Amino acid sequence: VGQPWKLDPTEEEPRRWTREEFMAFDEPHFMKIAANYHYEPIDGGTRFTTETRVSGTSPSANWRFRPYWWDIRIPSGLIRHSMLAGLRRRLNRAAASVPTPA
Repeated sequence: VGQPWKLDPTEEEPRRWTREEFMAFDEPHFMKIAANYHYEPIDGGTRFTTETRVSGTSPSANWRFRPYWWDIRIPSGLIRHSMLAGLRRRLNRAAASVPTPA
């Protein structure tokens, strides 16, 4: 939960929310952001995906979020692509180092 279009140098560590607190939060002018990481076996491999969902607690929050998202959407996608590619490389190296049964 936050206002990503604002920089707050006074915040030392993000708050940790319980599921119940997150779901119940409804103070206007904030965005609720949740990320999901999912993997599933496919044809001798694994598909790993990410998804982020964003919901404003008020119309003004949604309005403020639009230009922010417009600015970060491409860098955000590149970061996710890089993260997934790095994960693929690490998993392939780990799989290659596992001895085959005799």
